[in-house]
Amino acid sequence: YKYLYTLTLYVLCAKCKIGKFMNNIDKETWNQFRRHCLSQQQLNPESTIPETIRKLLFLEKEGIDLNNFTQEEIYNYFAIRLENGATYGALNHSAKALNRWNKFMGNDFKFQRYKEDKKPMKVPNTQEIHKMLDQCKGKNRIDKRNRTIILLLAKTGMRNKELCNLKLTDIDWQRREITIRNSKHNKTRIIPIDDRMLFGRTYPSLRNYIKHWRMKTSNHYVFTTKKGRMAPNYLRRIIKIISQKAGINWIHPHSFRHYAATNLLRAGVNIRVVQDILGHSSIRTTGNYLHVIENDLHQAISNPHIEDPLKTRSYKIQKCLAKPFLM
Repeated sequence: YKYLYTLTLYVLCAKCKIGKFMNNIDKETWNQFRRHCLSQQQLNPESTIPETIRKLLFLEKEGIDLNNFTQEEIYNYFAIRLENGATYGALNHSAKALNRWNKFMGNDFKFQRYKEDKKPMKVPNTQEIHKMLDQCKGKNRIDKRNRTIILLLAKTGMRNKELCNLKLTDIDWQRREITIRNSKHNKTRIIPIDDRMLFGRTYPSLRNYIKHWRMKTSNHYVFTTKKGRMAPNYLRRIIKIISQKAGINWIHPHSFRHYAATNLLRAGVNIRVVQDILGHSSIRTTGNYLHVIENDLHQAISNPHIEDPLKTRSYKIQKCLAKPFLM
C-alpha cells in the first residue's frame, strides 16, 4: 500500500501541476497522514485515501493553506464555489476530505454536510441486461470473462472493488456461496450463489470461466487481465464500452447492484436479508430501493387475484369522480 500511495501521490501532483508533494506540507507529515488514515480512520487505501488526497491537492491549488485555515475561510470559499455553479455534492466531498485532515491535525471543528437533492435512481431492466450480454457473445477469453462478470454482478449485487478483489479461495463450491472480504466497511459477508451460476455447462458459469477461459496471469484472483488482477478502473471502462455498444450509455458497474437489490425485493426477500447480501451498514440505504419498486407495489395491491375478505357479500363499487369529494 505504501508503494501504491506514493505512486498515486506523484500522479495526482503531476495532474494538478504543483510540486512533487503538497506545497505547505513536508513528505514526513504526509506519510503520517497516510498512516493515520489507514490505522485510525480505517480508510480504504485503494480508493478512499487516493480520493482524499486528490481533494486536498485541489483545495491547496485553490489557495487553501492546509496548515492554517479557519471554518469561516472554508465556508466563504464554499460560497464562492456555489456562486460559480458547484453542486452541494461536490462541496460535501471537499468537506469530507477536510474533516479527515482535521481529525489527523487534532482540530476540534467539523464541517457539516449540505443537504443534496437526490437524483432518481436509475435501475436497468432485464431487457437492458440482455442487451449488455448480447455484446459479449464471442468465443474468445475476453467476451467469456465479460459475460460472466455481468451475470455475477447482476445476480449478487457485488460492488466494483469487491468483484475485482474476489479470489479463487473465496468461492465455496460445496456450500454454494461466495465470501466477500475487505468490503467497503471492512467487514466480511457471505453471498449465496445458485447452481446455474456456479456449475451451468451451457451457462456462463464460474466453473466454465475458471476452467476454460480464465487468463492465468494471477494465481489468486478470479477475474484477470493480461497483466494480472483486474483493477476497478479497468472494470469501469469495460462496462462503459459494452453499455455504449448496447446503446445504454448510463449503465456502470454499480447499476447492476441496483438491479440485484430491486430484483430481490420484488421477489419478496426480507429487507434485512437484502441488507446482509448487499453489505449495507444501515437498513435505510437498503430502504432506498423500496421507492424504486413503489409502482410494483401499487400494481400488486390492485391485482384481481388477491382474495377479498368480503368477497362473499355483494357490494356496489362506486366509480371515483374526477373532482374531489366535498366534506
